[in-house]
Amino acid sequence: MSETSAIKDLRTQMPKVAQMIERRRLDWGKDYVNGCIRRGMAGEGNCFFASEAGHSVGTPFTGPVNDEVAWYMVTFGVDAMLFIKQPEVRADV
Repeated sequence: MSETSAIKDLRTQMPKVAQMIERRRLDWGKDYVNGCIRRGMAGEGNCFFASEAGHSVGTPFTGPVNDEVAWYMVTFGVDAMLFIKQPEVRADV
């Protein structure tokens, strides 16, 4: 399967995640978000992870936030989630 058809298939399987990714691209820039996605898909942690309707892609984030996120997912019945590393804010800007 080509990369383009794989992306199309994921958009079909995970439409809510696809919408969330598009919003992040608008907020943080296409190049930044796509870079995080590539890194997470290549196995680098704390860059990109998404899950929807039994499908998961990327590499899970690590750290204390995981317990809190799991609690919210169970408590509120989250059906789609997206984690992308937030851009660093430079203090000199």
